[in-house]
Formats: sequence, structure tokens, C-alpha cells
Amino acid sequence: STLEPDSPRALTFLADALRADERYNDAVEIYGQAIDLDHEAIAPQLGAAAALQLKGDASRARRLYNVLLKDWDYAQDRVLLGAAGLLVAITDYDSALDLYGRIDLPDDASLPTLLALYGKAYCLLKLQRDAEAEYFLSTLVARVPADYDGPERGREMLFRAYGDLVDFFQARDRSRKVDSLLRSAAARPLAPTRFARRLATR
Repeated sequence: STLEPDSPRALTFLADALRADERYNDAVEIYGQAIDLDHEAIAPQLGAAAALQLKGDASRARRLYNVLLKDWDYAQDRVLLGAAGLLVAITDYDSALDLYGRIDLPDDASLPTLLALYGKAYCLLKLQRDAEAEYFLSTLVARVPADYDGPERGREMLFRAYGDLVDFFQARDRSRKVDSLLRSAAARPLAPTRFARRLATR
């Protein structure tokens, strides 16, 4: 930002770094500067909402998401994803599920797709609609190729889905399915060791 003090993009990168360093107040301030320079840029708007959520100011974050959902006619899937994540964080699972349902998901294994699929499943689990959740968990696992080398957050969603599926089928005494899932998870690149340990125990 010192080299490009009037660059919204540079300021957004700086704010992203501050947010990652858990300096949320500073991040919100820098995002605000980026927004002032470019009112049409979505990245600093979403970054500001995320930083507000992380610093514990859910009400301001929600207001910002609501403005973006009402007044913006592009990047709506990204806004919906962020707004739904906020609702999950404040345990409003019905409203979050509604927002996840409005996201237009491509048939791929991109990070937004994995986040939306797991978000739907998580809300359904919390609402004790386990059979519906199983569909989205299984869809997520099936979407991710065996040699997936996507971002760490994507792998996190994948292995969370595996863990939830194992619990779902174990609760129903589906031993073969449980073993199959554990073997599949353990064979994935960078798989957490808990899957191999659990399989060995069984």
C-alpha cells in the first residue's frame, strides 16, 4: 500500500493480511479505505464483512451482507456464501439453509462449491435432518477427484464430510459402509491420520 496508496486492490491485499493476522480492527479500517476508492469492488466489501464477523461484531456484518444482497446484482453467489456462513456462526441454521439453497452451484469441486455443499449438510445435521444431510455429504465426497490438490480449506471440507458420513453410517450399524469410507478417506492425499487409526482399530 506504500507503493500504491491509491490502489483499492493493494489496500485489499493489505487488509486481507491484517485479517489473517487477527488484526480485525485494522483490517476493517483498511477495507473501508479500499471501498472509498472503489465503491463497485466486491472483494473489500466481503473482506470487511468477514473481518467484522471474526471480531465478534455479527450485527454489523449481517447488515453489510444484507446491503450487498439487496443492492448488488453481481457476485451474488459469493455474497450468499459469506452471509450463510455468518448465519451458521450465530446458529440460525434455517435462515442459513435458505441462503445456501439460493447459491447456483456448478458441477465441480471448486472451493465455493465445497463450502456450499458442506454448509448445507452442516445445517441439516444441526436441524436433525440427517438423511438429507447425507445426500450433500456424499455429493461433496463424490465431487472431489482422488488426486485433489486444491486449497487447504477445500481439503478441510472434504475430510469433515468423510467424518460426518462415517458417523452417520456407524449410527445405523452399516459396518461395511463405514469401513469403505474410512479406507477411501485414508487413501486421499494429505489425509488426517485419524481415519487410518480408526480403520486399524476396527
